[in-house]
Amino acid sequence: MFLLTDGQPTDKWKPAAEAVRRANNPKIANIYAIGCGPDVDTNILRQITDIVLKLDDVTPEAFKKFFVWLSASVQTASNQAGRTATPRWKCRDCRTAGSSPADSDFDRRRAAAGVPPRPVPEE
Repeated sequence: MFLLTDGQPTDKWKPAAEAVRRANNPKIANIYAIGCGPDVDTNILRQITDIVLKLDDVTPEAFKKFFVWLSASVQTASNQAGRTATPRWKCRDCRTAGSSPADSDFDRRRAAAGVPPRPVPEE
């Protein structure tokens, strides 16, 4: 999830920040807070997520370069996680097959949050 902001709240933001943190505990998604402009208060953004990025230059070209870099970074992290992931179970719904749905860290976090298991593609 991406949150783009000037980092200067003008409303009652603390309840929303706490709701986001609670919804993502256990962590089931990466939340990127991206502060745009020179006056970003990164301390406020860190109350929402641990992944805080700052973009001082807010020109269209700077945004383009930033998102190219961010996309490459996310893809690299995803590829690295895929190489170290535990092999997937072979059942459609591991809960009904008597096996554990927690076949990876991602699935364990999803299960802890009450999210149903991901479907397993046919081989």
